[in-house]
Amino acid sequence: MSLDAVLERLESTDADQIARLTDWLRIPSISTDPAYREQTAEAARWCAEQLRASGFEVELRGTGTAESPGHPIVLATTDGAADYTGPHVLFYGHYDVQPPDPVELWASPPFEPVVTKDDAGRERIVARGAVDDKGQVATFLEAMRAWFDETGTAAGGVKMTVLIEGEEESGSVNLDRFVRDNASELKQCEVCVISDTGMLGRGKPAITYGIRGLVYTEITLHGPDQDLHSGLWGGRVPNPINELAKVLGQLWDSDRRVTVPGFYDSVRPLTDGERAAWKTLGIDAGEALGTIGLGTEADVGEAGYTATEREWARPTCDINGIVGGYTGEGAKTVIPSFASAKVSFRLVADQDPEAIKTA
Repeated sequence: MSLDAVLERLESTDADQIARLTDWLRIPSISTDPAYREQTAEAARWCAEQLRASGFEVELRGTGTAESPGHPIVLATTDGAADYTGPHVLFYGHYDVQPPDPVELWASPPFEPVVTKDDAGRERIVARGAVDDKGQVATFLEAMRAWFDETGTAAGGVKMTVLIEGEEESGSVNLDRFVRDNASELKQCEVCVISDTGMLGRGKPAITYGIRGLVYTEITLHGPDQDLHSGLWGGRVPNPINELAKVLGQLWDSDRRVTVPGFYDSVRPLTDGERAAWKTLGIDAGEALGTIGLGTEADVGEAGYTATEREWARPTCDINGIVGGYTGEGAKTVIPSFASAKVSFRLVADQDPEAIKTA
């Protein structure tokens, strides 16, 4: 069976594929919100049924503990054709989505998919999860359906394991345990394909060969054992917000390099070949900034690297949230008892997340 026949089937069933994807997008599988636990499980069951329809053996594997259950993992397998000699492929994706808040900024309800057109008349689906990650996973599901319909064999005869989790958007809190508990089964896989990436643009598919990892921390600085009036205590005691701001301001030097000791020690450097190849992609950093309301002067980051190099191959540090004292309407002259900041680090190849966390 030729690839052309499968591609022709995909082309001829486009409307059915869109209908299936929109059905999945209607399910509000918000993994981080306990109120959506059942809907998240429904999204897992939907995904499992698609894989069964494509010839896979499918299970919904529970995660977490009895006291703190997680969202199920969709695990599907096929032994491949008798004469298959290629690698055992592991496909990974996730079916959960981020919360859609603030909902009022959406042009249409986030879980009521609509097909719109851009200025060039090109169609796109607007819904939460359409591009992270149900849309990407759907391309795989539809490819598997087409191969099965054309060949009568799951995955067209490729030996494959499919793992679609439901907690990626809430930190994959149970994935490590699941992998350890099922290590003997998962170690049989020889190649891992991740479906949680993007394209360079319409008509510009990409093979993503590396993604950045994450260390997420929260820093809390404690001061007095109660909130104080600045008229009485201002200038007499440390203000936790002031002091925390000073500490956070020292996380980068004048070249916007992270100052955490040893932060760059294990960073795998870009090769000359990679830098040269990336230049040929024609990525316009200024144009990209324009899509988020910024000008070219906002192209800032670690000195000595282009925007693309910083995004794809350099580690970063970012303050994701800061809180302390009074944040309501009006004024309150308070010196707070504490201040907190959430600080995350995007890591690249060869960096040890535990080492960064404890540095």
